[in-house]
Amino acid sequence: MGEAIKPVFWENFHAAAMVFAADGRSRAMTEFINSGGTFMIKKLLSALLAVFAAGAFAAVDVNTASPADLDSVKGIGPGTSSKLLEVRKAGKFKDWSDLIERMPGIGEKRAAKLSSEGLTVNGEAFKPVVSTKAAAPMEKSLKPAAAPTPKQ
Repeated sequence: MGEAIKPVFWENFHAAAMVFAADGRSRAMTEFINSGGTFMIKKLLSALLAVFAAGAFAAVDVNTASPADLDSVKGIGPGTSSKLLEVRKAGKFKDWSDLIERMPGIGEKRAAKLSSEGLTVNGEAFKPVVSTKAAAPMEKSLKPAAAPTPKQ
């Protein structure tokens, strides 16, 4: 048996870990940690987290997505995904305005929310368009006031 428990302190983590001293492996681990091995472990973990995060926020294109892909987008349930697939059978969506026009229940507000959750049309995120209805009241308010008529 002869195995002893030897505490090894990791200065980089400010924590203590127990390393079992069996057939010299603890020395190799201690040397690895003391020689900057923790930096390499941190870099490896960072890279792993970056890959995971990229996969978690991957965009879902409405023209190529499967029902499961569409269901993974927050705000799209089984009913909406099946309706999207049904409408898509008539032809792929050209852009967001085409999707909004052909898909009942999706307007600009919902399109903006779905886009922020990762839905794209042909790889493009939704960009709100200033409607002419909203611009018309602004044009009226910008017209100069009529000059007062002189009193006689």
